[in-house]
Amino acid sequence: MNWIILVACCVFFVEAFVRLRFLQRVGELNALLHKVARTIRSSRISDHWKERVIPRYAITLFLMSIKLFAILLTTMSAFFVAAIVSGLAGGEFGGLIVSFSGIIASTIIVFAYATLRKRFLA
Repeated sequence: MNWIILVACCVFFVEAFVRLRFLQRVGELNALLHKVARTIRSSRISDHWKERVIPRYAITLFLMSIKLFAILLTTMSAFFVAAIVSGLAGGEFGGLIVSFSGIIASTIIVFAYATLRKRFLA
């Protein structure tokens, strides 16, 4: 039963990861970081302007980082909930997901499902 729950959690993980556009948001964060670096290195932008714009960039970077963290928590929530419910019911799902075989199986399931999803749904 634990293995079925593991498969379901892995499928939820991939679906949440894709639908919440995690990789797109990481790309946006990376683009902003490059923009900040260009601004700091630029000799054409005055120090006064840099002092005004860098705090705005910092706030934006902070908010983007918080969003990425929230997406990661959301994608992992199925594992957390299943482990808690299993633990309350006397199951061993929490032990499975932290075991070597559970981590290897989760990795294989996630990559297999993501590959199949990309091949048939994209």
